[in-house]
Amino acid sequence: GSVKELGWNYGSTAWDYLTSLPNSNPDGGVECTVRGTSITNVWLLNSAGELEQRWYEFNKSAQTANHPTNIWVKGLTQSNVLANSAITVINISNSTSKYIHYQQPDGEIIQLLATGTAESSVWSIDDGLYTVGRGIRGTRMGSVILNTQIEEGKEIHVFFQTAATNLIDHVRTLDGGTWSQQVLVG
Repeated sequence: GSVKELGWNYGSTAWDYLTSLPNSNPDGGVECTVRGTSITNVWLLNSAGELEQRWYEFNKSAQTANHPTNIWVKGLTQSNVLANSAITVINISNSTSKYIHYQQPDGEIIQLLATGTAESSVWSIDDGLYTVGRGIRGTRMGSVILNTQIEEGKEIHVFFQTAATNLIDHVRTLDGGTWSQQVLVG
C-alpha cells in the first residue's frame, strides 16, 4: 500500500482520488502544510522507515530546471523514527520555517526545525533536535502555536500520552526554553 492523495474542491460534495505517493508507509503518520497558495508540503513516513518531506508546486509559472511544478518532489528525510510514528507539523507564521514532531524508537518525542521552502528546505542545524518528552510507544500527537501572555510571545504546545490513561500538554516559548508539562486528562 501507499499514502493516497485525495482532493476536494469548494462546492463539491465528494472527495476525488488524485494519486498514490510511491514508497510511502500508509500505516504511519501524515501531515500537510501549505505555504501561501502555491506550495504544499506533505510530511510522511516512507517505506524505508524515515520521516520524509515531499513538496508540490501548483504555480506553473514558477517552473524552472530545478523547481518542477505539478509533481510531488522528495525533500528532506530524517532517520531514527519509530515505525508507524505519528507526525505533527506547525507552520510558523510569516516564515518558511516549520516545527516537525515525531517519535523515536526509544519513545522520545523529537522536535526538528525545517527552514526554507521546496528545493531550498534544510534542517536547521542551529536549532537542532529538541527532546519534548517521552511518550508511550505509538502515541498519537497534536501540536499548535498559541498567542499567549507569557513573555509577550507565542508558545508551542505538543500534546501526547505518557501513559495509556492520560494526555499531557508540553509547552515552551516559540523562541526556545525549557519544556513544561500540564496534565489535561488523567
